[in-house]
Amino acid sequence: MFRSTSPSRPCQLADPAPSLRIRELLRSNSQPPDNLQSTISALSEELARYDGALREELAGLEATRAVLRVYYDDCGALLAPIRRLPSELLVKIFGLLSSEKNESRAAFPVTSLNEAMFRLSQDHLLVLSRICSWFHTLVMNTSTLWDTIHLDILWTTPADTKKIMFVLRRILERGGN
Repeated sequence: MFRSTSPSRPCQLADPAPSLRIRELLRSNSQPPDNLQSTISALSEELARYDGALREELAGLEATRAVLRVYYDDCGALLAPIRRLPSELLVKIFGLLSSEKNESRAAFPVTSLNEAMFRLSQDHLLVLSRICSWFHTLVMNTSTLWDTIHLDILWTTPADTKKIMFVLRRILERGGN
């Protein structure tokens, strides 16, 4: 019935006469042919095959595009200006940020255990360490960034003390102590 079963090429009827006959019947009030139901069934199957092939082809193209997009983004990231900064300069910038953050926090009293834990854990440094693997390595391996500890102990429950001691140990490790 059909000349092509490949979705990459347009479908053409092997014999266009039946299609023309159906068009003529649509313009008239004549009775449809007896085999119309089987023709509809065959066309439905053919459409389903095309739909499946299209979905497969589209999925393959989308997967290839996703891989290309990651490669494109990675190549572009290599040109980012921040990559040209020496590690020592970034550590200085991180240190200035840390000093500024600690000074601004010192002006406000701690009002909760969570706030005390954030201050103690130097959460601003942890945020920096999540930006990229390079920043993570710099932040976690630069002991001078961890050499200031702000400890406000207003809570004396054993559970609170355990939490504080856990975070304190981690900071001391990062600080090289």
